[in-house]
Amino acid sequence: MTVPYALVRSNRRTLALTIDSAGTLTARAPLRMPQRDIEAFIRQKQEWIDAKQAQLRRQAKERSVYELSEGGLLPFYGEFLTLRFRDVTSPKVLSGVLLLPRKKPAVTSLVGWLRTQAQSLLGERVTRLAKAMNLAPSSIHYTTARTRWGSMNNRGALRLNLALLLCPPSMADYVIVHELAHMLQPNHSRAFWALVEQWMPGYEDRRAWLKQNSHLTGLLQKP
Repeated sequence: MTVPYALVRSNRRTLALTIDSAGTLTARAPLRMPQRDIEAFIRQKQEWIDAKQAQLRRQAKERSVYELSEGGLLPFYGEFLTLRFRDVTSPKVLSGVLLLPRKKPAVTSLVGWLRTQAQSLLGERVTRLAKAMNLAPSSIHYTTARTRWGSMNNRGALRLNLALLLCPPSMADYVIVHELAHMLQPNHSRAFWALVEQWMPGYEDRRAWLKQNSHLTGLLQKP
């Protein structure tokens, strides 16, 4: 039995499958490709489809848990903080609880608090890893980019997403090594990945984890 799917035909030459954020499967097919061939291809890709849709369901469930609301859970550097909104002037952590000012937007307060944490938590890791790799970025900036965990420009300016603080520390290490490696290899060539592997053996697992948890950056986006 073929799973439900939407069919879009065009002048393309090949058949491709896509799954959107809602989990909807779409087959994009050449104009004259027989439907039986399309459905046979879908059956061949059933394992990939099931895995992708399961991943999206898991991410949707996590997003429902990680809400910036009273009593919500916030992942923070491999642990969890419970959110409470109180009459405080600035965010503070007490016994596993993150207190946020009730009179300010939650995202604004959270991003400001993460920036102060990044100076020590992420800054220290950049210093240590850059020294080990004998590199020195010209500057470090912290962002709330929606789709990028980090970047390095040709002037050596390193940008790190504050959402890395919502991940286990080892994920931040991978992103830092990845971006520092671009100071020597400004591309994604074999030489680049060999350099990443040299400093971060088994980096593939961390890279996959970040892809699967890319929704964490959404917690820092203003409505």
